[in-house]
Amino acid sequence: RLSARLGVGLTLVGSAMVFGPALLLVPAAPQSQPIPFIVVALILASFAGIVFNVTGLSFQQAVTPDRLLGRLNATRRFIVWGVIPLGSLAGGALASLIGLRPTLWVGAIGGSLSFLPLLFSPVRSIGPMEEAVLEHSQVVAEVPDA
Repeated sequence: RLSARLGVGLTLVGSAMVFGPALLLVPAAPQSQPIPFIVVALILASFAGIVFNVTGLSFQQAVTPDRLLGRLNATRRFIVWGVIPLGSLAGGALASLIGLRPTLWVGAIGGSLSFLPLLFSPVRSIGPMEEAVLEHSQVVAEVPDA
């Protein structure tokens, strides 16, 4: 429903803009009362992440020819899930160098900037799902088999 109102592009950009700043609440949480900050951060980030993933995956799968769906999903999973161990190692190393809270700030600030590539890309101009699927399906259909 959200992507039908705003369009696929603005939904992706908007959800990324909510996700990152929500994470800023974690390192900003006071040590005396961290739970409310963390709960709000998790609610906002979870909602934004779900909206982003459902919208993005739905669009990708709708415009990708059936013969390439396996490759699309495998590549996406490899890229997304493959960097998680690297991020864990980098986060652990940084935390041992500068401490936990500063490392949380680095991650939250980095996450807050993650919407910028989408904002400055053609993705932001993708309209409602039905129109976008028709437009982009024609482009993808013209691509020869790999």
